[in-house]
Amino acid sequence: MRVDDVGASTVVNCPDNPVKNVKTTILSFIGWMEDKWSCSGLCRVHKYYYYSDVNKGQPVKACKGDMLDYVDKWYIGAYVLVIISAIFTFFGSISSLLYICCGGKEEEKYAKVQR
Repeated sequence: MRVDDVGASTVVNCPDNPVKNVKTTILSFIGWMEDKWSCSGLCRVHKYYYYSDVNKGQPVKACKGDMLDYVDKWYIGAYVLVIISAIFTFFGSISSLLYICCGGKEEEKYAKVQR
């Protein structure tokens, strides 16, 4: 692939950038996907990279499959984290209720004996 006369190697670096108003975090994530998985486009393969260096050659596949695998991997981790925090919250609530119901009465008896 040929870099244009301006020296831009990505769509973002072009003078007439069609994605000027898109947040840079989204564009950097798409560029990271293109670099990591050698892909371009979500549903079908594009002929060149948009957000990573076009001088790397042509993309070999679309990004959809790898992106879904990546999200699934992190989704399972988040799910486990939510379950663990729910268990701790449940047992914390039960122990608080037991303390309020049963533990407070013993302290009242102890306070009366002290007087």
